[in-house]
Amino acid sequence: MDKNVLYIDIADMQTLQDVYGGEAVTQNLSDVSVVIEEKVKRLLSQHSLLDFKMDLGAPHWMASFEMTAGSLLRDFEESRQAIEKATSRVVHESLRDVFGVGASMKMSPRVCLAPLGQDHSGRLVDVHQGWLEPYLTNPSTCVDGTLQGVSAELDDILAGDKLRTFLQPIVSLKDKTLLGYEALVRGPVGSALERPDQLFDFADRVGRTLEVELACARLALERTPKRLPDGQFLTINLGPEALALAEEHLPLEGRENILFEITEHMPLDDAQVLVPVVDKLRQKGVGVALDDTGCGFADLDVARILRPEIVKLCITVIRNADKDCAFLKAIDQTSQELVNLGCRVLAEGVETQSQHDVLQSCPIEYAQGWLYARPIDVADMTF
Repeated sequence: MDKNVLYIDIADMQTLQDVYGGEAVTQNLSDVSVVIEEKVKRLLSQHSLLDFKMDLGAPHWMASFEMTAGSLLRDFEESRQAIEKATSRVVHESLRDVFGVGASMKMSPRVCLAPLGQDHSGRLVDVHQGWLEPYLTNPSTCVDGTLQGVSAELDDILAGDKLRTFLQPIVSLKDKTLLGYEALVRGPVGSALERPDQLFDFADRVGRTLEVELACARLALERTPKRLPDGQFLTINLGPEALALAEEHLPLEGRENILFEITEHMPLDDAQVLVPVVDKLRQKGVGVALDDTGCGFADLDVARILRPEIVKLCITVIRNADKDCAFLKAIDQTSQELVNLGCRVLAEGVETQSQHDVLQSCPIEYAQGWLYARPIDVADMTF
């Protein structure tokens, strides 16, 4: 067991009180707090919650919990980072929904996850200013002005189909034969939204994640029909909400060897609700893959319910395969269970020949990572 504390606070209350008045802010914070508590407990549902405290006068929230490694022996530091990032998203969503986009950005929420008993105050992550810093071209630019500028940039990118599609090769673990690709996205070169993490972070903060996910998927489908060799498959990332809209909103007619890769940054409350969605897609010849199994929020229970064609073991798990026998044993056992479910297993993030070699002993069919190839702009690809 690994004991930790998750700490959330709001650095700047004065701005909100000036705009809304103290009584309204207090009431709204009470509403926000209920949502934050519910979602934080969901984030920690794979672990053992010890305590949850809040002080709306400050305001701040603290959750202490024991982190469990799970069947795939999650790397604790990587898991902390995943929880910390997801918590930042939860806090921004909650504040945005109650106070509005501009006000929530001004509140400068801060998040920190650290081992229990250690001083966490020195490493609080300011998920407002720290995130906006790369976009500030003028130190005097106000938050609202910056927000509006990046929003206008996102409008322009989406309206002009300026998102770039990259393909990351997927190979046979046995002999490194090219079998397919994962579609990735980048913003325009030099844009404030060039990096995918910045693109999706911003889309999430302004409530446009679904729109961006569907745009990325549509462009990947439109740009690949005549570029992929016969028999090679393509995986495209979608969250559960976008997956439910895929059949209606994406150009799937005539496409073969397409799989939608379910990405989720929160634990799925009920994977069973996705079963009819997945069944409809399969009727159209579209399969599903499950992303980040073992270090994010996807787990074997989801695989048992959805029976995805491919399950991707996350980078963190694979990174430890050649360093720790316990990790390799866990990978072997989990992979065998997935194979027994009818899934094909993919090792994601293979970076060294040593990792490739030790994974050969496991029932893993596919691999992906920098050892084999970096992502390539689809516009530059020739076959």
